[in-house]
Amino acid sequence: MRSMSAPALAALAGDTVPMVVLIEMHFDPVLYMCLADCNVEHDGHVWQGLGTAAGFDGVTDAASEKRGITMRLSSVPIEALNLALEENTLGKSEEGGKGGIELTAETRSVTFRRVKALRLTNTDQQRLYPGDTSFQYITKQSSHQDVWPAASWYQQ
Repeated sequence: MRSMSAPALAALAGDTVPMVVLIEMHFDPVLYMCLADCNVEHDGHVWQGLGTAAGFDGVTDAASEKRGITMRLSSVPIEALNLALEENTLGKSEEGGKGGIELTAETRSVTFRRVKALRLTNTDQQRLYPGDTSFQYITKQSSHQDVWPAASWYQQ
């Protein structure tokens, strides 16, 4: 169990509990932003406060399906916007004149249900690594039937 400091315990015991959403974007360099009106120091980093320039779509939950959460950041500093546009990210698109980032977070189980873009075939291996022959015989090996001797053969 994690112990808490006296100021943290006092804040939790109050009538209202302060909360801040921290957003860590793994670009190069890593961006630290938060949904607060001021900058917040936490875990050795200064999280840049975005105030009301950010928000979440309604969070809905259903037992039968996994849904993502979408967060919109408007009035993002130009440095952060440039990093987001330069990075190799999924589903990236640019809209002229708008200084914002839209993030969608999904549970890992959603990625397991997606169709895989690559298959373990020689064609895909050659596309990724031209000249690599490691998958050359994979089709022949996958259809090969190994015949093992019966246990009585070892007892002779």
